Amino acid sequence: MNPRWNFPGNNYTVRNGISDSGIETFKGRIERSLAREICQNSLDASFNDQRVRLEFELHEIASQDFPGKKDFLNVLFKAKKSWSTQKDTKTIDFLDEAISVLKSNTMKVLRISDFNTTGLTGSDQPDNSNWMNLIKASGSSDKSSTSGGSYGIGKFATFAASYLRTVFYSTLDVKGLSATQGVAKLVSFNVDDLSDELTQGIGFFGEPDKNKHLPEYRSYVYDYSREQVGTDIFIPGFIAQKDWEELIIIEILESFLKAVFEGTLEAKVGHYSINKENLNEFFKRHRSLIENKSSDLMPQYIAMTSDKTEWFNYDFLEKDDVRIGILVDDEDAGNSKVAMIRRPWMKIYDYRPNTSSYLTFSGICLIEGDGLNELLRKAENPQHTQWDPDRIETNSNLRKIAKKNIRDIKKQIVNQINTLISRDTEDKSDIEGLSDYLPMRESGDEERIASNFGNNYSIKKVTTRTIPSTKTLSEKKEEFETEELFKGGLVEGDDLLVNTNHGHGQSTTGNRGDSSMGLDSSGDKLYPIPQKTGNYELRLFSPTGNHNHLKLVFDNKNLGDFISIKFFKLDEEGKRDKINLVSAIYNNQSMRLNDSMIEKIPLKKGISSIDLNFDEGIPFTAEVKLYETKK
Repeated sequence: MNPRWNFPGNNYTVRNGISDSGIETFKGRIERSLAREICQNSLDASFNDQRVRLEFELHEIASQDFPGKKDFLNVLFKAKKSWSTQKDTKTIDFLDEAISVLKSNTMKVLRISDFNTTGLTGSDQPDNSNWMNLIKASGSSDKSSTSGGSYGIGKFATFAASYLRTVFYSTLDVKGLSATQGVAKLVSFNVDDLSDELTQGIGFFGEPDKNKHLPEYRSYVYDYSREQVGTDIFIPGFIAQKDWEELIIIEILESFLKAVFEGTLEAKVGHYSINKENLNEFFKRHRSLIENKSSDLMPQYIAMTSDKTEWFNYDFLEKDDVRIGILVDDEDAGNSKVAMIRRPWMKIYDYRPNTSSYLTFSGICLIEGDGLNELLRKAENPQHTQWDPDRIETNSNLRKIAKKNIRDIKKQIVNQINTLISRDTEDKSDIEGLSDYLPMRESGDEERIASNFGNNYSIKKVTTRTIPSTKTLSEKKEEFETEELFKGGLVEGDDLLVNTNHGHGQSTTGNRGDSSMGLDSSGDKLYPIPQKTGNYELRLFSPTGNHNHLKLVFDNKNLGDFISIKFFKLDEEGKRDKINLVSAIYNNQSMRLNDSMIEKIPLKKGISSIDLNFDEGIPFTAEVKLYETKK
């Protein structure tokens, strides 16, 4: 048997360039893509629920031992000649780099091996097998509901990691079958000097007849061979960063921490090794490395393992198919993100609800049900880093179901965080002590406020001007009001789900004028808060988790002796809607209400709080207006 490279012709059809969409998808963070795709595929191929074991090892071989080196080098020169007349420097640069790698005395080869898997089964079948789907299929996948992959393009990550865009596969499957084949994804070039037909740009190393694989196992590095069932992937011309080991091991942990924690995955990357048994020791020993490479891994680990994390089960498509754990106010777990994880325990992304609370949190959301896993898998992007229901193309009803469930999962996360933060706030301090957490903003100090509360508050700039006396009192009132729009808190995408908010006052400029602003129910005149009171901060939150019962906290440093406060509810587009304010308690006294306005509040100095009861049942975003009351 004399294997060689073969690049089939395209039969005068498509000319393929260097910017292959599949490969480009995984460019940029090569180590991250490799870690995610390899772990996902190996977990999908686990055998008899055994712990999947992975090895990433960098080898060096003599370039003369590259399979079919002479033929492959000739292909690169042909391709360069075919593209020399094109204004495509990217292609020429790639080909020059590949030629340089092959002409060097040695080359780096990354070996990726998995164990306790089924291997690549079906190498003896002509179609629709794991072997064929990996080697020759494109954009297809027949994986189960709880598998990681769904697009069938994750294999392109390995090609993106090679200067030669070449990968060799060798496997020994559970049925005892062995198979080996090399695949190169280059560019189209002339079949030969006498023909104007181009190749497809894809080449196969094996038996030229029908581009068949070799029915045997081969290793493409020294001092390694396979005796156990599983698959080896060899990436020649590996694009190796100096810290490639650290990048891969951190990405495995960040994306598959739950799998390692549960004991379904272990990995050895160079001299690093992680498994269920040494996980805690790894985080202790390599904490500086972890925090240097990732801002989210340590908080995710602490939230997953802490006995202070509070866990809740929810029913969506099935009973208890979502499990959410939230850890509040932990010094080392304060990234204020929730890791969204689905089976086979792969983190899809970190969901960050916008929160203006001074308390931080971290969390875990586990998608445990088969039905919900299948639904969300269909909604994922090719990199498996986001849920986007619009990717479900053929079933509009399924898109609606996916959107609703994603939205509802986030709402449950928001509600749980709100409840725990509100409870923790009450546990930690009485209302007088809140001055420590409500720093007043000095002029030009926006950056400090942003660092304290995050960049999730919104300030509406307020100006005032004189209104002609021909306007009615209500028109004057509407135009002169000083507005504070409370946005921020906990937000799910574009859906405002807030019951914990910050507002920040802003000085007004312009002439207030002499006209009255309208009357409250007692006949007192209402005026906008004047410029002297421009520096203040308020907080609106739910101390009990009950959306009907909110507390408004503010510092009366500059607000004067009497104010009136009016509330509006905002819809998703920021438009006002009426809200029914049932009661307002200040200093243990019920305040006078006029619709949704609290009238003539006699303020005390320092931190003040008002207990509010609304006729609401769900979180909402509030708009709050403040008025100075004068007689």
